Amino acid sequence: MSLSFVGMHGRGGVFVIGKGREVDMSNRQGVCAWFFGKIKHGVWVLMFAVSASMGWAAPASQIEEAGLRPTGEEIAVILRGSRDFHENNMSRMDLSHLDLSGANFNRANLQASNITEANLLSANLHGADLRGARLMRANLAGVDMAQANALGVNLDGAGLNASVLSETDFRGGSMAGAGLVGADLRGSNLMGVDLNRSDFKDADLRAAQMGRANLRAARLNRADLRNANLEGVDLIEADLRGANLQGARLAGAFLIEADLRGANFYGAHLARIDLTHATISSQPDQLTTLRETDLRGARIIDTDLVRVDLSAVDLRGANLSRSDLTEAQLHQSLLGGANLSGGTLIKANLSQANLSGANLKGAILRKANLSDADLSGADLSGADLEGADLNGADLNGANLDNTYMFGAKNLDKAKNYAGPR
Repeated sequence: MSLSFVGMHGRGGVFVIGKGREVDMSNRQGVCAWFFGKIKHGVWVLMFAVSASMGWAAPASQIEEAGLRPTGEEIAVILRGSRDFHENNMSRMDLSHLDLSGANFNRANLQASNITEANLLSANLHGADLRGARLMRANLAGVDMAQANALGVNLDGAGLNASVLSETDFRGGSMAGAGLVGADLRGSNLMGVDLNRSDFKDADLRAAQMGRANLRAARLNRADLRNANLEGVDLIEADLRGANLQGARLAGAFLIEADLRGANFYGAHLARIDLTHATISSQPDQLTTLRETDLRGARIIDTDLVRVDLSAVDLRGANLSRSDLTEAQLHQSLLGGANLSGGTLIKANLSQANLSGANLKGAILRKANLSDADLSGADLSGADLEGADLNGADLNGANLDNTYMFGAKNLDKAKNYAGPR
């Protein structure tokens, strides 16, 4: 406690107090002011301690009025009697390792405070100023931090499960390895935030701003990301199984080796996305929906797209080389200029798809449905079309060198077919 003068000893004209703090004894006015200040501080803390021991609530507002800067030990004593710190100035305080569970910090100023490993279970931080605060490994489960200013906050390893973080600004901060299971982050700003290895299972991230954030190896199973901004985000090796990304913006995002089984991308904007080696669908009960998305110029090389719904998707200029599109739905998709070379499209539905100028060199299209598809100018050299349905397909200017078409259906009904070469 600050009332104690244990460890005070003289050295010349200087007194050393506690942990090396020195007071120049030659300055009598300064010494008197220092001693009276210590007495005033001690009296206030003693008052709070006495009131706490008698079960009376010591209003936290009195701390500010008294001009105190209590230590962590003194805060712990005061908190035994009061948990109400709403609208108080507590900036740059050391609150680390304290039990602050259930405390009311509504609109309090906690700028640059050290709250590392503190217990803030179910605390109220609604609208609080947390700029530059350190809350590493703190317990924030069930906390209300909605509409807080958390610019530059450090929440690495913090537990935020079932917390309310809606409309909070986290820009410039870090939440690496944080637990956010079931958290409410609707409309929050996480632009550029380090979120690698964080756990967002079942979290609500609707309309969240997450552009250029680091979500590498993050867990987003069943997370609600509808209409979220994920442009340029790093989702390499992320787990998005069962996530809802309807209407989300992921242009330029990196989802290399990500697990997207059962994810819903209906109407999402995925231009220039990198899905190389991603697992998109392999089980009938975890079908991934990419229907009506924008995948122009995307990199989807050597990727599992088995039975994926890509109907009416814009894949113009996309690179799908060596990808497995077995039984995929590509009805009315735009694949002009796309690279499907070496791909597997067995029993794929490409009816009414636009494949003009596409590279299908060496692709396997056995029993694929190409009825009414536009294959004008496409390169089908070395491709396997055994049993494929070409009813009404346009083959004008298509390269059919060494194309295997044995057993192809409705060749006589194909447009501009010049015969085998």
